[in-house]
Amino acid sequence: MNIKVDRNSRISQTSKKGKANKTKSVGGPSFASMVEQAKGVEGVENTTAVSGVGTPTYNGALFDDVPSEARGRGAYMLDQLEELEQDILTGNPTIAIEKLRAALGTEATGVDALPPHIQGLLDEIELRASVEVAKVEEGDKKQT
Repeated sequence: MNIKVDRNSRISQTSKKGKANKTKSVGGPSFASMVEQAKGVEGVENTTAVSGVGTPTYNGALFDDVPSEARGRGAYMLDQLEELEQDILTGNPTIAIEKLRAALGTEATGVDALPPHIQGLLDEIELRASVEVAKVEEGDKKQT
């Protein structure tokens, strides 16, 4: 015995007689239509990302707000990864990748003084940031 639930929440019994090896299309909204509906959610377009203190310069790739202290640098990269995620989800242009590149190009101070498990977390944050930068760079290569 099989149970069938339709879109109107009605439950009925179905039988397998005469239905063997047939593919049936399931009704309901498509993924694409659900994405379009999500775009219409009020307030999403009006969100703004919060970034660190400082004045970033996009073209010069100088970002005064990248902390040199290891924990601060890790937190900064996490903030930029969140900003990148929000910009991607909302379709907004982003400079988070440039900020991540700048952070990866800086030297963290005080890493040796941290416990090994914290050093491991910082390594994972750097790896994630590197992966995201590499994905964008690869996408840029494919577009050109």
